[in-house]
Amino acid sequence: MAEVAFRNVTKRYGATLAVDDASVTVADNEFFCFFGPPLSGKSTILRLILGLEKPDSGEILIDDRAVNEVSAAARNIAMVFQNLALFPHMTAADTVRFPLVERREAPAKIEARLRDVAEKLHIGHILHKMLGQLSGGERQRVAIARALVRDPAAYLMDDPISALDARLREEARVALKRIQREAGRMLIYVTHDQEKAHVSGGPDGHFGRWRDPADWPPGGNL
Repeated sequence: MAEVAFRNVTKRYGATLAVDDASVTVADNEFFCFFGPPLSGKSTILRLILGLEKPDSGEILIDDRAVNEVSAAARNIAMVFQNLALFPHMTAADTVRFPLVERREAPAKIEARLRDVAEKLHIGHILHKMLGQLSGGERQRVAIARALVRDPAAYLMDDPISALDARLREEARVALKRIQREAGRMLIYVTHDQEKAHVSGGPDGHFGRWRDPADWPPGGNL
């Protein structure tokens, strides 16, 4: 993937304007943070990139190809949702393995990737547990691991470390940046916390301020 680009994208939910005539380009291999207040369109941006939503107008391009009509499955993008979207009947290990099992990867590769991501996110000791036995912070780390275990074209993160304590948040941020650099993939992270955005992005990160749609200038760029 070379880049993700929005060209004058607008998205409404009934009378609610979520994204207003927005244009932004995120380059390949960037760690890019959107930050803004709740209900300012940050999560909608991720859902539009992933393909769970279609814009009402404008164009979304991935690697210079319009993808408005391309399904989420065909975009090969991994996302960690704010509500985590986990499977309560699975163990943590089976949850992390799931994307690779669905793609029918070799068992040896699946187990190697599972061990690698579990070590990086410090979840090896909970892999045998059912998700209902885990704390909120542990479930968040499992959700991140499920996204990272794949080899997608890009990672999307909807503020997935908010429930972790300060020490684990810092460890998770470091792990995310390291994995993103090692994988050579784009990672787009959204948060309502400006300080968290700057810490996550760091000196080599890029930041877009996603403002309230009512304040968005027509045709405005991030």
